[in-house]
Amino acid sequence: MAADISLSPYDNWEPIGSPPDAPFTGKIDGGGYRITGLKIDRKTADIVGLFGNVSGGIISNLSLENINVAGRNAVGGIAGSIETTLIENSHSTGTVSAENVYSGGIVGWALNSKITNSYSKANNTARGPSGGIAGLLLESTITNSFSAGYVVADISGGMVGIADRSTITNCYSTGNVGGTNGPFGGIVGQMRNSTISNCYSTGNINLPVIIGGPATPPSGGIVGRADDNSKITNNAAINGMINATHGADRITGTYMNTASILNNFALETMEARGAAKFSNDMDKKSHGVTRSNARLKEQSTYSGEVSGDGNGGLGWKFGDDDDAPWKMPADGGYPILYWQ
Repeated sequence: MAADISLSPYDNWEPIGSPPDAPFTGKIDGGGYRITGLKIDRKTADIVGLFGNVSGGIISNLSLENINVAGRNAVGGIAGSIETTLIENSHSTGTVSAENVYSGGIVGWALNSKITNSYSKANNTARGPSGGIAGLLLESTITNSFSAGYVVADISGGMVGIADRSTITNCYSTGNVGGTNGPFGGIVGQMRNSTISNCYSTGNINLPVIIGGPATPPSGGIVGRADDNSKITNNAAINGMINATHGADRITGTYMNTASILNNFALETMEARGAAKFSNDMDKKSHGVTRSNARLKEQSTYSGEVSGDGNGGLGWKFGDDDDAPWKMPADGGYPILYWQ
């Protein structure tokens, strides 16, 4: 791109690339310019976005702003579906909705793909799995990215609705998450054989103002449900509320015994199951560890040596790269990611 583009004159944009015979397979570099006013109203169509299906493509430096995208299944701001594709340094704002399943601010679903250094502030709604970045993540990765819009759907996450054999690292979400039937999570609604590490979430889970009352659990500040050999490590749940009468825990609402859940922390004042009190006999896997507000603003709380009694540090790495992603903010608050 060599200039900003307004799509406002188009009442109903036709997505670029359709499966299985005509996907978009090329490269596009937005060059830092903006595409504004994208409108799509195709509520009986699948794989809907600025791009429909992208296969083997590269999308870089693309800015989509003030979009309004609606479809049936696999609906995304940038693309309805991607396969073996890289999306980098790109973002979306506005609204995305799916009449049925898989709504995402960046993509509806992703297979064997990578999303990095990107964000979405789009609000997402769907009947089925939905996320601030992707509705469904299959054998894919999201790194150094964030989401800030709200997500309302059955099985929803601040970043991803369902993650399967995927990895999410060095990311955060600030949007509220809700729906009627869980699981719901600040980062991911439900994960299978996947990894979430060095991420944090600040949004409310199942906030009554969104959905009209407590929803069917499970609900968690990071993950609603962790299945199979999933790994949840070095994450922070800073959510204000997890609103469910049971199955609402500070890190993950429920998990299989085969899941590895280590070195996570939750805000002491977070309200979960209708109570903010954090007791020492709580399951540290599902609730994480807690510290006083003063200690949560000390780097040693996170980077210190892990102790068996839960009173030591968490072994987090502080630095300025992907392998040591945490840093303390200048204002003395909670830790943030190095790229923020």
